[in-house]
Amino acid sequence: MLTNKSIPAFPVDVVLKENCIEDLGLEKQHKIDRMAFYMLSKIDGKKTIEDLIEEIHDHFSDVKKKQIEKDLMNVFSLLEQHHLINFSNKLQDTLLSYFVTLTNRKYIPSAKRYNIQTLSFPAMVLFVLVRCAAQLLPLMVIVTLLSSIPFIVSKEAEAMTVIFYSLCIFFAIAVSISIHETSHLYFLRRSLQKNSIGFLKIGFMSFKIIRPAVNEQLIVAVSGPMITGGFGIAGAWACLMISDPFFHLVGLVCSGIFLLHLLNLLPFFNDGSKLYNEIFDQHNKSTSPPSKLRKKRYSF
Repeated sequence: MLTNKSIPAFPVDVVLKENCIEDLGLEKQHKIDRMAFYMLSKIDGKKTIEDLIEEIHDHFSDVKKKQIEKDLMNVFSLLEQHHLINFSNKLQDTLLSYFVTLTNRKYIPSAKRYNIQTLSFPAMVLFVLVRCAAQLLPLMVIVTLLSSIPFIVSKEAEAMTVIFYSLCIFFAIAVSISIHETSHLYFLRRSLQKNSIGFLKIGFMSFKIIRPAVNEQLIVAVSGPMITGGFGIAGAWACLMISDPFFHLVGLVCSGIFLLHLLNLLPFFNDGSKLYNEIFDQHNKSTSPPSKLRKKRYSF
């Protein structure tokens, strides 16, 4: 939730320059004017938005604070649209943002950008998994409390299996999302031989890799659902060798969660639309630039 107590900070792969903001993760440059540069140059990762307003007002004392706040919030809104800024909040504001988001569908909370400086697939999966699990932690607590109700009511040890099933499903969802998104980023970086292209963007119940359009769009698009689905097939096959009916069922449910990612290959999902556009849209292929990375220049 963006409030006056929020602390803005630039991600490590975003560089503020006098006439532009350089996005190293997408290899883009966003033009800015002198006033925007002055306001953004005050960001140090420690000052709150309220502190920034006070500091800017000290320099432009003839301008009302309300106007400075409005201009600064407009700049932050544009930066967020282009994934160029992160905001940190106090715990109470973070919890409040969860409540507001759940009760107001029109409210869009702030998301955070994370850079992954590696070409190692296991290291990338672990990086994404840790941050996804941290983001889903409040949901996990709620699910655990709800699934413990049968045990609290019945006091039967068998009721504890509901909690176990819930935690296994939660873990399978987090791992499958991590593998899916990491696969997109891994094959993108392998195709370009760069370990700084693309980044992870995490919002409220939202996990995705932001990546530039490349000529190797086909393999990048299908890698997420195909590799995640492959893990699901391997898991389902391994379950055939489990004789215990309880763990056999747990394994099948978790494998099914991985297999569900194959649905992303359908044309009405994001990955599937990119796949079908790459296959059938010959016009896009013929007009593609010769370079691997399609660079664009944006202005605020």
